Amino acid sequence: GDGHCVVVDTGHRTCGLSSDMVARMGCGAEIVAPPASPCPADPEGEAEWYPSVASVLAACYRVLGITAGTYPNAGRARESLLAGPF
Repeated sequence: GDGHCVVVDTGHRTCGLSSDMVARMGCGAEIVAPPASPCPADPEGEAEWYPSVASVLAACYRVLGITAGTYPNAGRARESLLAGPF
């Protein structure tokens, strides 16, 4: 059957671990990863570059077919959980 998969990667989406995992699984999975550009050197830019809790939750909502904002614990997630350096 069809499964639900969200792969979160702090590296690049292409030619990285996340794309390799999705290819090996042979299924359509949602990849949440930084943009295909170098990581900014300043802390503010870096914080915007890495995946956020909101972007991970949005991907989960999409693959599960949940309307955004209806998941009860969404507000409890902390951005600091996804803070680098990795």
